[in-house]
Amino acid sequence: MAKGEDDSRACQAYAEILQEVRIAQTAVQFLLGFLMAVAVTPRFAAFQTADRTIYVTSLVLAFGSVGLLTAPAPLHRLCDSMDKESLVRIAGRLALWGVLLLMLALSAAVLLVLNLVVGLSLAGILAGSILVWLGGFWFAMPIWHRVRQTDLPAR
Repeated sequence: MAKGEDDSRACQAYAEILQEVRIAQTAVQFLLGFLMAVAVTPRFAAFQTADRTIYVTSLVLAFGSVGLLTAPAPLHRLCDSMDKESLVRIAGRLALWGVLLLMLALSAAVLLVLNLVVGLSLAGILAGSILVWLGGFWFAMPIWHRVRQTDLPAR
């Protein structure tokens, strides 16, 4: 394959990664908006140690997710001379780690809210179920399809 075709394919892959990141960024923005607003509500002062720990965990995970999901943009700008395939590989990994942190942040935020509503035991079960559900759709299912695709004989 010609170098121009490789570069074109890499540019297309990078554009797809950026589009995927935009989708995840929307979820992170809503989550961060919620988390930042919680800290200035009157009820926040009544949070117990466990509530505050869950809150801080969710907040830190969400900001970590923002950092990783945003990283492909400056990476592209600052490393323009880098091999395009390497750039795509790095951006893809950053996006995956960002989505992983988003999944954990969402689960922690659900744990926070449900802990206040139904208590820690049931909240832990429900938040854990949501974590497994998201992990299944966001990670296990795509990996399963990828493995299955490579195991299928050529037609």
